[in-house]
Amino acid sequence: ELIWRIVGAFPDVKIVMVTVSDEDEDVQRKTIDTILRATGHQVLLAGNGAQALIVAVDKRPDIILSDINMPKISGTELCQKVRSTPELAGTWVILVTAFEKEGTRAASMEAGADDFVRKPVEMDDLVMRVDIGVRYRTVRREADAARERFQAYQRTQDSLVAALDAVVRGMEE
Repeated sequence: ELIWRIVGAFPDVKIVMVTVSDEDEDVQRKTIDTILRATGHQVLLAGNGAQALIVAVDKRPDIILSDINMPKISGTELCQKVRSTPELAGTWVILVTAFEKEGTRAASMEAGADDFVRKPVEMDDLVMRVDIGVRYRTVRREADAARERFQAYQRTQDSLVAALDAVVRGMEE
């Protein structure tokens, strides 16, 4: 019940889910996919980090949920590439791993990950972490929009001051 309430509050969120397909992971991947889709999210699947980067650049997801251990580009490398791509830099990245050796979490955060989840993934925990990412993206978009409006007002004010200054100079001559 908690899962549906939290995720359902944010329909139409685009999530790129990157997983390596193997029998052990398949059930959990399908469960996560089903829960996110059932609540109105668009789940875009990628089979490796390289494919995920292509999908992310094309679709501009709100969240990337990625396994760390993947072929071609690891989840950590994917995260670094996302952070260095201007149009994706603000994407919320959650890295997932079953093998948390010394320094894995620190390396993930240094790569720019926003969150980290251990396998086996507990669905309520994952959904709450996705919720945090969605809230962050919402606040960031609102802040960006407010900044753009402020800059537009500032440009208008500068134009009006310049026009008024020209009128005053014309009256003084």
